[in-house]
Amino acid sequence: MEIKRISSHTLSIYLNAADLSELDITYEALDVLCPHTRLVIRQLLETALAQTGFDPDGGKLLIEAYPVEEDGCLLLFTLSHAKQEDRVRSVEPTLFLFSAFDPLRQACHQLDPNLPSALYWQNGKYILS
Repeated sequence: MEIKRISSHTLSIYLNAADLSELDITYEALDVLCPHTRLVIRQLLETALAQTGFDPDGGKLLIEAYPVEEDGCLLLFTLSHAKQEDRVRSVEPTLFLFSAFDPLRQACHQLDPNLPSALYWQNGKYILS
């Protein structure tokens, strides 16, 4: 699990396949109406609070989930009072690695068209920046 504070209003959590297995959830099973999903999100946010100080209390929280390579996923948490330009800004680029086109295509549909992105092909893999 990799937790990064992107801004004062935005947090990212990368979960690999082992993390998802430990949490007993899959990307496909994430559902806001599911009590288990809510429990997992609550656990992740408690861990993030302890590690980064990110506290979503006091506002609405936008949760975005993106599939990533090797059956993992990336979760983005944005407080509703965050400015649009703060939503997914990082000092360094975020890279996603895909070995197949379909997961890449699914991830691209989730990108903000106002943010710059680039796609590379190297050693038989797609790299999305």
